[in-house]
Amino acid sequence: MWTADLGNGRYKNPILYADYSDPDAIRVGDDYFMISSSFSNAPAMPLLHSKDLVTGRLLTTFCLKFQNSDIEIQFMDAECGHLQ
Repeated sequence: MWTADLGNGRYKNPILYADYSDPDAIRVGDDYFMISSSFSNAPAMPLLHSKDLVTGRLLTTFCLKFQNSDIEIQFMDAECGHLQ
């Protein structure tokens, strides 16, 4: 498994060993969250979490479902891809 953390306070590129296009990141307290576009490579948008912007993990994927002008968010399990 890829890790960018060298264990000595330094890191190597790429930090994310994947193609996360159009990323958007926010900080909430001591936590960082990032979403990106998935296009045709995944069924939904990935949501990642990190404490240090170097190490992180995929929390889940989600998609927006529009029905009669209401927005419904459907979450998918990051491990098997089933809707929750």
